[in-house]
Amino acid sequence: AACGGAFALDERVFVQGLSTERGRALNLRPARVVEPRTGAEGDRIGVELLPDSDMASGVKFQRCEDGPRPIPRAPPSRLSVKPANLLRASSAEDRRRLLLGQLLAKTPALLAVSRFLEERLPAGSTPLLFRIAEFVAAPRMFPHQFSGYMGQLWFEHWRYDGQGEPLALAARVLRRPDGEVQPLVIRLDCAVTKLDDDFPGLVLFAGGCGAHLRQCRYPGGFYKCAVMYDSLLDEWWSLPDMPTRRHGPAAACFDNKVYVMGGQYVHDTDEDPPGQVSQRLEMPLGAAVLAQALDNAAFFAASAVSGRIVACLRCPPGPDGRPPLPLCMAVAFNPAREDDGWRLIQCPDRSDAAVPVGSSSCAAAYRGELVLAS
Repeated sequence: AACGGAFALDERVFVQGLSTERGRALNLRPARVVEPRTGAEGDRIGVELLPDSDMASGVKFQRCEDGPRPIPRAPPSRLSVKPANLLRASSAEDRRRLLLGQLLAKTPALLAVSRFLEERLPAGSTPLLFRIAEFVAAPRMFPHQFSGYMGQLWFEHWRYDGQGEPLALAARVLRRPDGEVQPLVIRLDCAVTKLDDDFPGLVLFAGGCGAHLRQCRYPGGFYKCAVMYDSLLDEWWSLPDMPTRRHGPAAACFDNKVYVMGGQYVHDTDEDPPGQVSQRLEMPLGAAVLAQALDNAAFFAASAVSGRIVACLRCPPGPDGRPPLPLCMAVAFNPAREDDGWRLIQCPDRSDAAVPVGSSSCAAAYRGELVLAS
């Protein structure tokens, strides 16, 4: 394997480099380890393909009189392969190797180029090969759509292929670090962000609620839990809870850290652990005021841009019905100087750099700039 160490039981892996006619059809498919050591000399690994790992086709349906029904899948295939034929799902480099393999499979002409470069580049140059390949063919990136509300709750997850056709994602269970499996709950009005490109294919969901806002019970109907979706495996994993419940928060990822902000107006302070002190008490006065406004804001735009976490928000009204700060603000946080807290963004001439936004907005970083829709 690209990363050293023995494989663990139930570890997630990707199959690669099989040369037989049957094996080539299984390359780049996700699997789990069922026998860490097998074979006469113990030099092989027993793996089982994940049940819904045919990500090229998704879940297929057949038309019936009473509506569409999913076509039953064949039992998961079991393989006995050498360690060198497996990539670890837990390895950032191996995940990039998988994407590189998908690029090469998509564009056979790149095979000759990759072999030429591998002979002349030092070991561990997969990221460089991946970047070179991107100039010829883009990675396999597909839009995903998760749960929503439009007149009713829609607990449906979809991925759109290269032709824009929706493919249903079958994963409906959540895996905990201790191996326990539990049903996946619907999640609305939550923070969503993908992780850095150093670890591709992962998306984090935090906070939110399990029903329409008017039907959500306070405070238990609002979440402080977080989950991770692995799009390369089509699996969900639970993460440690946040300290507070959040509804309508925003999230951004920078330097392999995820920052979740806003939406704390639904949190019940009686839940706080004894002795917990807000970090904002140690911030400069101006930063503390901004942090408090940001804590209670919801459905605002945020993203990581040029080494800063930037948020554009519309301040909620105070007790007197008026916002305690400017109605619209653009604020930034420097992760390299956490003690500074949040700061108002100003233009070079010291004028206000706020972006007018409505009650709901979203944003994304693109080539060093913040793209915002409201």
